[in-house]
Amino acid sequence: MSEAIEERAETAARSIHPGAMLRQGRESRGLSVDDVAQALKLTPKQVAAIESEEFDILPGNTFARGFVRNYARFLQLDPAPLMAALERQLAHAEVDLSPVSNAGGTMPTGFASRGVPRAVWLFLAIAVVALVLVVYLDRLRPQPAPAETDSVAAAVPAAPALPVAEKPAGEPPGEPAPAAGAVAVVPAAVIPASPEEPPAASAAVEAQAAPAEQAMRRLAFSFARESWVQVRDGSGKVILSNSHAAGSTRVVEGVPPFSLIIGNAPGVTLSYDERPVDLKPHTASTVARLKLD
Repeated sequence: MSEAIEERAETAARSIHPGAMLRQGRESRGLSVDDVAQALKLTPKQVAAIESEEFDILPGNTFARGFVRNYARFLQLDPAPLMAALERQLAHAEVDLSPVSNAGGTMPTGFASRGVPRAVWLFLAIAVVALVLVVYLDRLRPQPAPAETDSVAAAVPAAPALPVAEKPAGEPPGEPAPAAGAVAVVPAAVIPASPEEPPAASAAVEAQAAPAEQAMRRLAFSFARESWVQVRDGSGKVILSNSHAAGSTRVVEGVPPFSLIIGNAPGVTLSYDERPVDLKPHTASTVARLKLD
């Protein structure tokens, strides 16, 4: 008797479709897809993918779980049965249905017949991403300022040639007058040093060193709960987009201003250049969106 009851309960649980239930809840409240997208900070395409249960369109299973849970809470539905049904669907989608490669007992014929393992492709992809990141960070590294001596030398004006004085008539003989066209040799000590030259040279050095002051800034995340984070730097490039397990930390550097999206924000602690950042004013539902200069 108990087995029959459990079997009926399991059958009923399998008949739950989280997308259909969320769509019915939205329609019963007279809400449109755009209304839900605006409230949950999602795109209409993502809301439509949740209701049609096309979870492969979403960024990943962690995002799918968070979206469905937030959608259910927004509609004031119990998220537990929806999450259980979602887990069954995700588990079923992740099952590898391909047959075992040596199930028939045939002997292997060499590496070429099996093809390149997936692990090799994954390693190559990680290596390419790491190389691109190293090149990008190297370009952002401040360049050394030009030598100060070059600026000082450019700031010192050339000394004008001194005219050759002619001896007046009747002057007692002495050193012979230089011939016409000869260049007078002037000792270096007679060139007066201008007291205003050092500030001018210093200003030139500071002007050339100004572009190098654009320094890297640091973002440090600490995750008390499972969460996902996306960070864009000042050029709009994504420098972090990943899910993080509870108890983990992550540090990322880049050039501000930063644009951040943080899922499950109540479980995340953020510091910007060692200064704590309060995520509560920027959090709607459980997702925080903010910019840091």
